[in-house]
Amino acid sequence: MDWKGKQPAGTATEGAARGNGKGSGAWTRPGPWVTQWPTAAEVERLSRCFPEVLVLPEEPIEAARLEWEGQAAVVRSFSHRVPAEWVAKDVAAQSKMKEVVAVPLAGGYLALRFRSTEDQDRALSEGPWVVAGQLLAMTPWVPDFEPGEEAVQTAMVWLRLPRLPPEYWSTSTTLHIAARAGQPVTVDGVTKQRQAMGFARVKVAVDTTKPLLPGVLIQGKTKVRWQPFVFENAPALCSRCGQMGHQAAACRFPATTSAEGGSASASASVEVNPGGGPA
Repeated sequence: MDWKGKQPAGTATEGAARGNGKGSGAWTRPGPWVTQWPTAAEVERLSRCFPEVLVLPEEPIEAARLEWEGQAAVVRSFSHRVPAEWVAKDVAAQSKMKEVVAVPLAGGYLALRFRSTEDQDRALSEGPWVVAGQLLAMTPWVPDFEPGEEAVQTAMVWLRLPRLPPEYWSTSTTLHIAARAGQPVTVDGVTKQRQAMGFARVKVAVDTTKPLLPGVLIQGKTKVRWQPFVFENAPALCSRCGQMGHQAAACRFPATTSAEGGSASASASVEVNPGGGPA
């Protein structure tokens, strides 16, 4: 083999990013597909330039898929990242499981692998999950999962309904009100037994890609009253769009406005301290 003129390792990579400035060796900025994950528009452009689709042998992929399907969940935090081993330890301890393995993924996501489908189902249903003070969203792993801003869209949270009038405390009425904030799952024991009536407390699954509502108007017997929604352990909301997971300076979504032109979601009440005792 003729090695004459062979470039040192790394030269070809550097050359791809080096500019054409004569004699200056100037660098040009490499394309985004070299240094970071491309945007949807960039993927579309690249797909037009490189339209060939690679078809992989299915057998090894299907065998690997069986190790994940029905026995894994994907987790994300909405603010500070939480070490994977902390999440695995807390989920295993609170759900009384023998073993939970955490695998860090790209973009701050992590995967939890369970010993059985029953363990996976228990972890998904027993939230909300709050580890190191951070609210976590959890969803079942699906084939071709790819980390991204909308990859995990559902989070379990406890919703408080403060100063709820006593006649609204039946489970059916409470769940009906909570349905405006998310998908209601259950009421807590104190609420169900009416042992304390400072606030009703309902577990709801919220869509993290949509603004959290600050409350709802309810038609009463003598008046229309405003019922606030208080979300326990939720991170600070974007004051522009009302979503979790980012601040206004980094917001890419349209502002959510009220009829008066102000931000309708910015006033959503957020409870950062856990607790379900009487108000």
